[in-house]
Amino acid sequence: MKNAVLTELQTQAEEFVAGPQVESFRLKQTGARSITFDGYELCSSMSYVVGPPLWYELNIYQTDSQGFLIGIKMFTKNEDEGDIHRVLEASSLDDVAHILENYDPAFDIDASSVRVDDDTISMAELSLAAVRLRQRIEEARRQFKDLVGEILYELDNG
Repeated sequence: MKNAVLTELQTQAEEFVAGPQVESFRLKQTGARSITFDGYELCSSMSYVVGPPLWYELNIYQTDSQGFLIGIKMFTKNEDEGDIHRVLEASSLDDVAHILENYDPAFDIDASSVRVDDDTISMAELSLAAVRLRQRIEEARRQFKDLVGEILYELDNG
């Protein structure tokens, strides 16, 4: 028993010293081909909690060619909407931070449910739909901003 524990600890120590192992990844993109690459996942974070109709997952990867990829996924509980998968490229960790700090999740929200071309919808109904859309955008921005803070902290304190 003691030898098995020592062997396991030695294996873990060797893996730690050797550093992360290169893995193959395939990242899905909405409306585009998937991106396949070899590299490492540096960090990830997810905003899922019970209640809100959507949540985000962020993953930061370093490619074997020393570039960086940012995986942004927005999941929704609404079956009529599809999940959003984006992959953004960066050349440095400073670029990763810049991209994340300037990303606007409002572009991930489907506004097609607000039917402005329907003459049968009253102004009150249209106003309520706009308020619901605005609340959804604000929720997406809040969650994304929280995740960006977590990711940047992980990258800085790695």
